[in-house]
Amino acid sequence: MELISEKQIKIIFEIDRSGDLFRRLVDIFETDIPNLILDLDNALKGEDFSNAKKISHSIRSSSLNMGATELATMVGNFEDSIEVSKSCDPVLIIEFKKCFQYTITELRGYLNLCET
Repeated sequence: MELISEKQIKIIFEIDRSGDLFRRLVDIFETDIPNLILDLDNALKGEDFSNAKKISHSIRSSSLNMGATELATMVGNFEDSIEVSKSCDPVLIIEFKKCFQYTITELRGYLNLCET
């Protein structure tokens, strides 16, 4: 599985070739996703599985829009399973955080390409 979809990033650059849109989207993604992961963790700790499903859907959607395919897939699989299992292995949140860190590092690499 690929960490980042270059196809999706190319689509963003086709909308705005200057890279400004991509830069703004990365900034938003970098700020919002950690907060959503924290909200997801809190919802799970409170056994609010309905809210956990909504939050995971937001993370997955944002990830897909940014081309963060691995994170989107991980969270999507969780989103599908949470409705059935009504439980969660706490390690998943740690895995989401790690995948996010790898993803944001990769996205920053694309930002560096814009600046050259």
